[in-house]
Amino acid sequence: MKITLILDSKDSWFVDHAKKLQLILKKDHTTEIIYDFNEMTNGDIAFFLSVTKICPPEKLTLHPHNIVIHASDLPKGKGWSPMPWQIIEGKNEIVLSLFEAAEKVDSGVIYLKDKVVYEGNELIDELREKMAAKMSEMAVNYVKHYDTIIGEE
Repeated sequence: MKITLILDSKDSWFVDHAKKLQLILKKDHTTEIIYDFNEMTNGDIAFFLSVTKICPPEKLTLHPHNIVIHASDLPKGKGWSPMPWQIIEGKNEIVLSLFEAAEKVDSGVIYLKDKVVYEGNELIDELREKMAAKMSEMAVNYVKHYDTIIGEE
């Protein structure tokens, strides 16, 4: 299977985590990291990881599955930067939703949900570290169960 990991830029906070995820996935799959939608080529799964831009619809046709992992309990919590807003609200448990990208933002079929539990005293790098670990775990789980996983609208 050909898997594409898409990030906004080489300066993204998720770059090192994407490289670790790539090493895990490369054991069984062809995997690449790209930093611009214009670099996208045909593949089987595209993971949009900490991406803040909306992918052009024609680029979504290059992969049968375009997966986003969003730090909210969708359909609640749609929008940008959900994790920091929830932390500001005093939440220590952040639900992550792994779902199919659609033209309407944060509205595709949801395949998996999981959560990150924080102690409440973490700094931003520690918050991101725990979030990235869970996102990578969810991505690997999705790939592992790709043929049998069923989504919910």
